[in-house]
Amino acid sequence: MEIREIAISHYGPLRDVRHRPQPGLQVFYGPNESGKTLLIDAILKLMLGKRLKDFKDIDRVTGMPLGRVALAFEGKEHIFDGKTLLEDVTGLSSSDMRNLFVIRNKDLQISGQADYFSRINDQLTGMEGRRLTKLKEIVRNQGRMTRASSAAQLSKSQDFDWIGDKVAAAEKLAAEIREYLEQARTGQLDALERRLEESRRLLQAINRQIQDQEMAKLREEYDQLCRQVDEYALRSQAASRLLPYSKTKFMQLQDKASRSKANNDTARESKEKLGKLLPLLNLTTAELAESQVRLTPLEGRKLLLDNLTQQTLTAAETSPPPPKLPLRGFSFLLLAVTGIGMLLAAQDSLPEKLQSLPYWTLGAAILLLISEVLLRLQNRSYQKKHNQLVQQGAAAGIISETIQELAAAAAKEKEDIDQARSRQQQLSEKVRNFESQKLYLEENIRAANILAAELEQEVKNELQRLAVQDLHQFGERMEQYNKAQTQCDDLHQSLETAFEQVPARTGDWQSLLQQIPVPADPGVAYDAGQLTQLRQDKDRALTAIDELQQELSRHQSVLSQFAAACQSLPLEKETGFKLPAQFADLEVLAHSASVLELFAAKVTETFDTACELMCILETLEAEEQEKMSDLVGPNKPVQEIFRAITGGKYTRVMLDSKLNIQVEDREGLELPASALSQGTYDQLYLALRLSLAQDLLGNNPGFLLLDDAYLCADSTRIERMLALLAQLVKAGWQILYFTMDERMLRSAPRYTANAIIHLEPLLSDLS
Repeated sequence: MEIREIAISHYGPLRDVRHRPQPGLQVFYGPNESGKTLLIDAILKLMLGKRLKDFKDIDRVTGMPLGRVALAFEGKEHIFDGKTLLEDVTGLSSSDMRNLFVIRNKDLQISGQADYFSRINDQLTGMEGRRLTKLKEIVRNQGRMTRASSAAQLSKSQDFDWIGDKVAAAEKLAAEIREYLEQARTGQLDALERRLEESRRLLQAINRQIQDQEMAKLREEYDQLCRQVDEYALRSQAASRLLPYSKTKFMQLQDKASRSKANNDTARESKEKLGKLLPLLNLTTAELAESQVRLTPLEGRKLLLDNLTQQTLTAAETSPPPPKLPLRGFSFLLLAVTGIGMLLAAQDSLPEKLQSLPYWTLGAAILLLISEVLLRLQNRSYQKKHNQLVQQGAAAGIISETIQELAAAAAKEKEDIDQARSRQQQLSEKVRNFESQKLYLEENIRAANILAAELEQEVKNELQRLAVQDLHQFGERMEQYNKAQTQCDDLHQSLETAFEQVPARTGDWQSLLQQIPVPADPGVAYDAGQLTQLRQDKDRALTAIDELQQELSRHQSVLSQFAAACQSLPLEKETGFKLPAQFADLEVLAHSASVLELFAAKVTETFDTACELMCILETLEAEEQEKMSDLVGPNKPVQEIFRAITGGKYTRVMLDSKLNIQVEDREGLELPASALSQGTYDQLYLALRLSLAQDLLGNNPGFLLLDDAYLCADSTRIERMLALLAQLVKAGWQILYFTMDERMLRSAPRYTANAIIHLEPLLSDLS
């Protein structure tokens, strides 16, 4: 490869720059601000395009330069203008240019050294060191390992979403689920929803039956209310028809019948008394006639006896009166008894045997009064006629010596006459009394018969009007009326309770009934026992549902906790099985346990597989490491180049297991590159770059772009480096050396025949 032309028409302050570098060592010299770095930037942009991420501080001017770089490669000239790129033609990448073919004083280290060494080794040896590293990282990522090593553990870091912790959590959760499944299946918890649904359906059926029974009850109550209203109407009508057969009317008729019977009894008793009285009246009348016959002859001596009596009375005036007898008191007592007897007879309270007592006592009282009068008369005439009576008595044939004897004799005779007269009077009084009694009894019989007939007729008329035969039938009707009225009262009370009010018009329950909507017929008969049983069944069903709901709630809470725990794990990502957000039953829970176990098994299996793969890759990597150390092996140019540059101070360059550069001095002491001085450090990397570039291109010479690569070297080492470059030139390499170091300006002509290209200072305007 050889750069034949650099033509930059416009790149920042670079305008119309054209250079034709010669084969071999071509030095570009220019002081500070002569555009040396801009020219290198433009060359790289034209050859690499925008793939400049490996270069630092190369974008001092934004945008692509206008121009071209002509490069001869494999017998052909290629033009690179930012569109046709070096990598597409030669296979050299931006990283190759950065680490091998472009050596800048500010950036002598190899970018991404270990990775680049691996890539160079792959290119040189055909091995896959870089791919092994990537594979190890891929395997690590796939296995989610703590590091890319077969001894690594399953990662518990955030980089892998704490997969180690989640596997442990999944295993623990699966064990808990299995344990709960065993308990749940033993307790038949999976049947809770079915049992709850069955209980709810049973409750619905019971509620429907209760509703039907309640509707049937309402309908039956309504029908019963209708029947009661109809029955009340019928009972009211019946009671209205029986209204005349009241107890008051019955008592009135019963009183009249009783009075009629009492009058009939009175008439019968009076007839019986009259029947007994008539023989007595006839006998007494006969006795009176006989007494009259006996008394008539004695009536002629009455005047004489009266005269004698008169005289005796006159005479008796001078004589002590005869002793007084208590006739008046007895007569008054008899009159009182007569009054009491008459009063009791008027009140029908006098016993039948004493009905005639008032008459007898009245007659006796009269007789006693008459006797009292006569005795008094006799007492008055006794003294007057005392003497005359004796004489007259003698003349009359009454022989007496004294007036007392005359009086006694006259009195005795007169007494006999008086007794006969008294007897006659008694008989007359008795006849009159009997006749009076006869008249009384006859009148009483007549009056009682009339009153009894009237009362009996009134009763008959009233019974006939009421269409009953007798009081017994009236009583039956009255009992019917009372029963009907009682039933009406009971129905009234029942209806008032049912309607909770009384009708505006008495007994008009039909109007209230019409205000009540007719309940629908549920099609079943009301059964109070069944309704009670249904309500008890409902209470038991509600209790069972509540218990099932509580148990199901606890069960669902556990299922929800398990579901939430499962949702926190990447199960679908790892197993392909997506678990629902909520677990419906034990089957889903059992499936989740299987998925958890599958998740843990898959992650563990993947990890185990990754560990096995990592062992294989580590074996290959060990082999690769051995081959990679050949990049700085004993036969590589870097050994001779570094020994030559350092004058034999350092005899060997090596790579450790981590691809860090190590050097060995002439005493055999191994040192890391970081322990070298800055100049020796830069020279080490320059030697390494030159060696790797030669190894990369093999027998095909290439080109190098050096930007003051020897700026930190002393003059002796500059000479050595220039001698080294001269050897590369002899091998066909083209070296474009851009410098501002005047030492190079003086030393370069000794190692190249090419004229130094001087760069002119740039204008201050960088637009």
